[in-house]
Amino acid sequence: LVSRASSMMLSITDLSLDGNGIERIEPSIMLLTALTRLSLCENKINRIHPSVFRLTNLELLNLNANEINKVPGMIASLHKLDSLGLGCNEIEELPPEIRFL
Repeated sequence: LVSRASSMMLSITDLSLDGNGIERIEPSIMLLTALTRLSLCENKINRIHPSVFRLTNLELLNLNANEINKVPGMIASLHKLDSLGLGCNEIEELPPEIRFL
């Protein structure tokens, strides 16, 4: 039963954890390799953990209304990304690599 549940978790394509008071993105998020949509709006996240950039199937990444102040250049590794939400954060500038999205 546990291995079946684990298998089901790994096949999740859409994960929305909006408004949960989440303060950080856990490195284990990278195990969800099938994710195409990840929404973590209205939380308390202050940085984008590098493990997010291993989710190469992401088409939507929504981090609106958090406390993020920097977007790493590694964001460009998300080649399938066609929707990126970073509104209502504390970002002052975007990395030059963002042009490759």
